[in-house]
Amino acid sequence: MNVWTTGHENEDWGGIPVIVIFGDDYQLIPPCDEGAIDSFTGSGNSNITKNGAYQFIKLGECTGKLNIIVRQDKEQQEFRKILANTRIGSPTDENVATLMSLHLNSNEFSIQDVKNIEKKAMYVFANKKKMKEFNTERLKEQHSKQNPIARLKVQSTSKNKSTKIPKCFKNDNDIQPITNLCREAKVQICGKNFEPDWGLFNGAVGTVKEIVFNKDENPLDGTLPQYIIVDFPDYCGPPWMENKPTWVPIPQIELSCSNFCCLIRFIPLSLAYAKTGHTFQGQSAGPDHAIKCIIIQPGSCSMEQLCPGLLYMFISRGSTIGEKGNRIKSSIFFVGDELTKERIKNLTKTKSGPKFCTYILMTVENVK
Repeated sequence: MNVWTTGHENEDWGGIPVIVIFGDDYQLIPPCDEGAIDSFTGSGNSNITKNGAYQFIKLGECTGKLNIIVRQDKEQQEFRKILANTRIGSPTDENVATLMSLHLNSNEFSIQDVKNIEKKAMYVFANKKKMKEFNTERLKEQHSKQNPIARLKVQSTSKNKSTKIPKCFKNDNDIQPITNLCREAKVQICGKNFEPDWGLFNGAVGTVKEIVFNKDENPLDGTLPQYIIVDFPDYCGPPWMENKPTWVPIPQIELSCSNFCCLIRFIPLSLAYAKTGHTFQGQSAGPDHAIKCIIIQPGSCSMEQLCPGLLYMFISRGSTIGEKGNRIKSSIFFVGDELTKERIKNLTKTKSGPKFCTYILMTVENVK
């Protein structure tokens, strides 16, 4: 929503009556550039940053602490203890050994176990580059002569003339110039909240079932499909097809720039065989969720030091880690050489050395 066009531009938060901010101080605080937490020590030089700092501190006047763990139920006492110790940088040797046992190269899993896990898992990467490479490789494996890839290009106009994506949309990371899809590809809704209450929100994951064009149209001439039918397992709205209640048509959408001189049209979907850790925040994996398990590529130690809390955030997405001697039922697994005992023991260590959680605890105490 553009608050400058609502008539409430002079009101706090654009006139939205209730604002609630949720977060875990131990997950992904802003380590490089200034963020909301820096409001406690400064408010910047511009009117915008000063107002932002004021609004954040104002929100802090009414705070509450959530004490009930929902994602991991009471039967997951082992997992809960690991998370409680790891989030403050004090995992026990047993905690560390348990997390290391969830690596797919450990002795816990047979070759067949790994294949079964990979079939049902979503991969989660620490950075975009590896995530995009993985998505591309999986799409190559998915397609065939009978199931070709549709190359969908964004259609854009500027001052009523066809053009490449206008500059006004260049910084919008949700709009990709080209999206490649085929039937049975894993996708997510990208940059659009159709109906969150029905499970159609930005980041919702599903599987492409059909790509529907008008008669005599196809992607080779730059035409977009009228809609793409996607199976969203968590969809709970009115059925579009009575015998396929979770199949939903995702249509083209149009967006205008803030100056109303440029227009783009695209299908708001992107590949989702894998996600980045940042885009997977707020989601869960486990037997009772659409995503049964995740395979985590945690990234380098240097990235962890720049983003303290990254690996902890990865770990906490799961709802179960199975049980000792039977980790096959876990909802989180690891791949790559970056997961080490030393890494797990130093999750709260920043690039400059100090533990970031100490700073957080000190600043939060200053909120009246």
